[in-house]
Amino acid sequence: MKYIQKDLKFILLISANFLLSIVSVLFPLALMKVTDFLIANEMNLFRFYLFLALIIIVIQMAMTYVTGRMNNTYVMHRTIEIRNRVMKALLKSEYGQFKSQKNDEYASLLLTNIPVLENDYFKTVIHLISKSLLLVVSICTLIVLNPLLTLSLIIVIAALGIFPLLFTKRILLLKEELIKKTEEYTKSTSEALYGYETIKIYKVANYILNRHVIKIKNMERKSKQFGDILILANVTFGSSSMVLLLLIFLIGGYSVSTGALTVGSLIACTQLIMYVFEPAISITQDLNIVRSTKPIRQQIDKIIERSEDGEENNKVFIDQFEKIHLENISYVYPDEEKAAVRQVSITLEAGKKYAIVGGNGSGKSTLLKMIAGLITDYTGSIRLDNRDMKQVSYENLAYIDQQTYLFNTTIRENILMGQSDVSSDFEELQSLIERLQLRECVNKHPDQLDFVVGDHGEYLSGGERQKVCIARALYKRPEILLLDEPDSALDPETRDQIKDILGQMKDVLCLMITHEYDENLKGFDEIIVMEQGEIIRTGRYEEILMKHETTYKAFV
Repeated sequence: MKYIQKDLKFILLISANFLLSIVSVLFPLALMKVTDFLIANEMNLFRFYLFLALIIIVIQMAMTYVTGRMNNTYVMHRTIEIRNRVMKALLKSEYGQFKSQKNDEYASLLLTNIPVLENDYFKTVIHLISKSLLLVVSICTLIVLNPLLTLSLIIVIAALGIFPLLFTKRILLLKEELIKKTEEYTKSTSEALYGYETIKIYKVANYILNRHVIKIKNMERKSKQFGDILILANVTFGSSSMVLLLLIFLIGGYSVSTGALTVGSLIACTQLIMYVFEPAISITQDLNIVRSTKPIRQQIDKIIERSEDGEENNKVFIDQFEKIHLENISYVYPDEEKAAVRQVSITLEAGKKYAIVGGNGSGKSTLLKMIAGLITDYTGSIRLDNRDMKQVSYENLAYIDQQTYLFNTTIRENILMGQSDVSSDFEELQSLIERLQLRECVNKHPDQLDFVVGDHGEYLSGGERQKVCIARALYKRPEILLLDEPDSALDPETRDQIKDILGQMKDVLCLMITHEYDENLKGFDEIIVMEQGEIIRTGRYEEILMKHETTYKAFV
């Protein structure tokens, strides 16, 4: 992707920096006139150019402030766009693509690497551009004042341009290694924080701390190595430039002694030479810093590019269906040899209730994830009527996972998820709260529905979190409802209430995983029994119980 957009804002930014460079160069020229007219005792002209020099200083200060703010604004907008594009790419990417990297790696990119990109790429590129403009304007002015001195200066700059190339490969390698060590440190930090309760219970704080200290030292040592190579590159360049700068002053001194330059011209040339050498040194340093961000930019490009042709972009939207057809579905998780789901074929009809039973590892949750559209790199086909589910976008679907997740916002927002709650919708929300026995949870907080539940819903109990997640799914009024043991953290009374609610949803295709093999299964139109990734039997409760009671009690 293009990190520097050549749009109107960028053109205005370049123009402002160019004008600032011109104003900066005007000061040495005014200083030249002040010096020459003072030596010549022409006081009227001396006072005029002295006043002009003061005006230039004021203008330069004002332009430096305005240009600096423009630079910061441009960097801010570019950083915002990069953050938005990365987050959009992550949220729009396919499930398998998203899971190809760890959450800690994404967190490291968003929280650590992008701030590095902001400072070491965007700000540095703008700084590099401004210094380049000052260098060009200064060289053009020097050509007018003394062509010989300028020619020598150009040769010097060309010679100095070789030095950055000597360190580029090493700088890039160390930056890549530093990024990896930073990601390892981020993972270690997350483990320590999220695993706090386990650490306290098992009294392993010292063990975890020792592991964490190793990650800290590895990251900081790599950071020091990276800083050391940058210092070496800058010192090498700076030391060489001092020697070459001495040669330039010898040429300038010789020009004054021969009358080719006045004292004022020498002062102006000296200032302009600094306007050339300081940017030249700065440009070399900036180039090394910009190059060091290449691994971060490659990481961002990889995430953005992989999602541009992802599942969300080219799908057909449909709003109703009659049947879901699964034909010879198989799926093997990455780094696994055995298929989690193998050669599954079944037809699910709209408005019917299905229960999936089976032992641990039988493929129940994986099957639900495929129907939900989370897992898409399976073999076989899942069709919504006659359309491949990979090619359609169906929004009237709700999925309740075993792992309940609540956002750090209010109870209301966690249920609504951006939907409206006005008039009849509000009444529906209140009805759900009553039916799911959430009223006590809501009323015990002063803010009631507007109570903020905290990170991952930490201020609610496990059962309350599960009720809120169920309310979220039911409030959507889905036509497909997928439930992966939705009542695992609920009391028996609430479980019965939820089963009653599901039974009243006549137009919903409900597919629920359960480990309970009892008379509650009588309310389902069909029971799907899975074992070792395969559907081994389907039928109603009575039919399966009578024919295969001994077999199913062994693993259900």
